[in-house]
Amino acid sequence: MWPKQIIVVRHAESEGNIRQMDDNSSAQVPNHQFSLTKNGEAQALVTGEYLRKNSEFFGFDVAFISTFWRAQQTLHLMCPKIVPRIDARLDEFWRGIWHTMSKEEVEKLYPAEAKIKEREGWYHYRAFGGQNGQDVDLMIYSFLADLREFWSGKRVLIVGHGTWMIFFWRIMCRRSIAEAEKRYQEKKFRNASITVFEQKDDGMKLTIDDFLPKDIDSGQATTDEINKAINDLANFTKTVRWWGLLGKLGQSKERLKIYSYDDACDMHEALYLSGEGFINEHLRPVGNLAEVVEGFMVNVFYGAETNEWNSQQHRRPSQLIPWLESLCLSRGL
Repeated sequence: MWPKQIIVVRHAESEGNIRQMDDNSSAQVPNHQFSLTKNGEAQALVTGEYLRKNSEFFGFDVAFISTFWRAQQTLHLMCPKIVPRIDARLDEFWRGIWHTMSKEEVEKLYPAEAKIKEREGWYHYRAFGGQNGQDVDLMIYSFLADLREFWSGKRVLIVGHGTWMIFFWRIMCRRSIAEAEKRYQEKKFRNASITVFEQKDDGMKLTIDDFLPKDIDSGQATTDEINKAINDLANFTKTVRWWGLLGKLGQSKERLKIYSYDDACDMHEALYLSGEGFINEHLRPVGNLAEVVEGFMVNVFYGAETNEWNSQQHRRPSQLIPWLESLCLSRGL
């Protein structure tokens, strides 16, 4: 059996996050000993406070961290009284010579490696002294086997690393290597963000993806965030998965409430997703994607997260596509 819940927090901002790769390779401190920045320390405190305030939802029975100092620092600041279990299977994806030398040094000492790396690709290429994606996958599968055997029905906290989390997300959500690489290029997990998987039926379901507590506290989303979400939604509605989802909803005649809103005059408005696409409470089509995104963001939202603890909080526009993708996944698309 799976754990009841797996909460994954990416370590807060470290020295390596504010430097270029070549600067990191020439640093006197090894990568696994990079410390948090002052900003990173503040991030960890914010996330820790958020977890404690919502402990009825984010409570955990055991905490795991990698062997890297930045992950250990993050957990200590988040939960100073917790004694974690250190597990090397949570260590960040290690690129060997590409982490320990500058690009110029690698090309000088290993001239063939750059060509091999380009040919084999992000997932399959294994550098001297490093790993490839298959190695990281094996570590994760081994770790998950232990979670299922020893922590069945429990709540588990993991403080880990951004690229490792993409591999974890790929395995847990049954995504392709191409989708994982796309996420690596376009939407990495942010420092001190919270991602949650919950036990459902015989598996685990992604319920919260790359959530930053300070985003909710900061108020309104920027215009750029909203415009990006509208563009992403427009692109998503052209995909095979979107049409497959509409087909599934149409077959079951299911309507999913995306949001509802009560104004000062008690006039009730709602928006749903059905086999016809987005429709309002009068079953009329809603083709304005800006309305969908803004409604998702600022109104009471019943779709992606049904837990009462956060049902009244504002969502970030970037959470809309992950929710739609989770609907597709739950319906076998």
